[in-house]
Amino acid sequence: MHQRQTYETVAKALNWVADHQADQPDLVRLSVEIGLSPHHLQRTFKDWAGVSPKQFLKSLTRQDALNRLQRGSTVLDAASCYDYSQVDENSSRYTFTG
Repeated sequence: MHQRQTYETVAKALNWVADHQADQPDLVRLSVEIGLSPHHLQRTFKDWAGVSPKQFLKSLTRQDALNRLQRGSTVLDAASCYDYSQVDENSSRYTFTG
């Protein structure tokens, strides 16, 4: 892949993950949308973005949950937006600081 094409592919992947963050898509779904194998997408994404697609999604999710909490949502409400079945599951994954 040429540098310009790689940049456009990673930009498309970043935007797609951000647009579908609420669905919590996995690497396979992202790779189908982008048109690359999961392995190639993982490697290319991390090389260009500095983090894996999963780490990028976690960062978006963490920021969204923090924003919800700052706007007055309960931890349970923030967790349920991402289909976490228990508050403990969400609170053990992230540390929220103000």
